[in-house]
Amino acid sequence: MRAPDYLLKCLFEIWLKKIRKSTELINAVANFDQKKLVSWHKERLLPYLDLKAWAKLFNVNIPNRLFYKMLFIDDASGKSAAEIQRTVNKNAMKLMSEEYIFALQCEAFRVHFVKNFETK
Repeated sequence: MRAPDYLLKCLFEIWLKKIRKSTELINAVANFDQKKLVSWHKERLLPYLDLKAWAKLFNVNIPNRLFYKMLFIDDASGKSAAEIQRTVNKNAMKLMSEEYIFALQCEAFRVHFVKNFETK
């Protein structure tokens, strides 16, 4: 503990990477950044999840073409409704995974910590 902070931090990071690699754990926070938020917006993941949850709650089947019409009415990418649906569904399910939920919790904690403790 008498070593300088920079050295302790460096050695800890090396050790942590080694442990994660040997146990195949990934750094959840590294998978979450501003770029992800932009992609979530472009893919309309949150509205998609809202509609999926609503449909499940009320036992309603929403066909893919209707999802496409509701969410991507202004899309000019030239992609088919089925192609977009496959991509959006896959990414939405990934967003709801334990790994992503944990990453979001870690990011919220990091922001709270930085805001409330680092500057004091």
